[in-house]
Amino acid sequence: MTELDPTDIWSWWRIAKDNPGLIGTDVLPIDAEDPRAGYYRVRPKTGNWEPVCIIPDEDGGNVLHAERSNRPWPANRMSDLWLWCCRNPVEYEDFLQALDGGGWADEPDLPIGTGAKEEVGDPLDALLIEFDSEASQARDILAKTITEKAVADRAAIMASRLLGIARRADKLHEIEKAPFLKAGRMVDDKWRDIRDQPAELAKRLKRGQESYLKELERIERERVAAAAREAARLRAEAEEASRRAERERLRAEAEAARVREAAVRAGREAAAKAQAEVDAEKRAKMEAEAELIRQATEAEAERLAEIAHREADAAEAEAGVAISGALAAGRDAVFHNPQAGRTGQKTKLVTRTYAVIEDDFALFQAVREHPMVKELLQKLADASAKIGMPLAGTRVEQERRAQ
Repeated sequence: MTELDPTDIWSWWRIAKDNPGLIGTDVLPIDAEDPRAGYYRVRPKTGNWEPVCIIPDEDGGNVLHAERSNRPWPANRMSDLWLWCCRNPVEYEDFLQALDGGGWADEPDLPIGTGAKEEVGDPLDALLIEFDSEASQARDILAKTITEKAVADRAAIMASRLLGIARRADKLHEIEKAPFLKAGRMVDDKWRDIRDQPAELAKRLKRGQESYLKELERIERERVAAAAREAARLRAEAEEASRRAERERLRAEAEAARVREAAVRAGREAAAKAQAEVDAEKRAKMEAEAELIRQATEAEAERLAEIAHREADAAEAEAGVAISGALAAGRDAVFHNPQAGRTGQKTKLVTRTYAVIEDDFALFQAVREHPMVKELLQKLADASAKIGMPLAGTRVEQERRAQ
């Protein structure tokens, strides 16, 4: 059901969680002053999703109160919370699981460390604590093939977090290294693992999602192909319906003209017979009958013409419906690139274009005049000449320069 039930205060939420694409439309409007009862979630700028419920007051009636993470929400700020959470309805069971500390199926747990814990003096130690927590979850994800959206979402988020650790490690590394340029090698060795391992683990997480996303892409391309075939079929039907409507219109006009012409002819014939009658009384009677025939025939002509026009109008309406269906089917044939994760932490398939060298010599012949190729050849020839092993096609020359 996708129509709001005015007698059911939960109707908006029930439809929204099953049809999130309708949120904010005429079906499920959003009004800051009209929050809807249900179970939702909201995510602060930093941190995981928090469970939210907007439910009837214990006193009954339609008065609503809200709770966020099991804490009452001020009634005078209800509109704020509603606008934050309305686009994220959740199942009641998922709400209870999060409320009990079980987290969300599509989001990994927050790491133990934060990268800047006051009780940890060395920022590297703090990042290591955070990375150990994240790495444990990441390895659990990588232990199995990713086949579910929720797991793919967690992997995308985890990869983003690990890359964040790597970026923070890079920044902290640069800060620490700056005053100690002479000891740069020691600092590099110290930070290498924490810089490389999160990024490598994040890369593995993204690669781990590849087969899942490719399967989604295959399914999506099959859907688009089927939608395109359906759109083509409907377009053909719409074109045929338009042609049929035009034929029906022409037939209706021809039929109306034929019937009117027959009515005129019948009236004229009856009038002619009346004029031919010598007896005045009989002629008057025949003229009256001729008028009746003319009127009846003309009325019948109008009736038949009206029927013909209605049939033509029906054919045009049918053609219009067919055209609308074809246009809607065409919109369904748009490809949507599969992805996992949430905004800012998504993994998706991208096209990487590269060349496969099949004939080295042919490639060289194609680029031999390129400045970069000439520069590289000159460097190779110079290096060989310096060690006394000139390459084929070159000669060694020397010149003396002031230095």
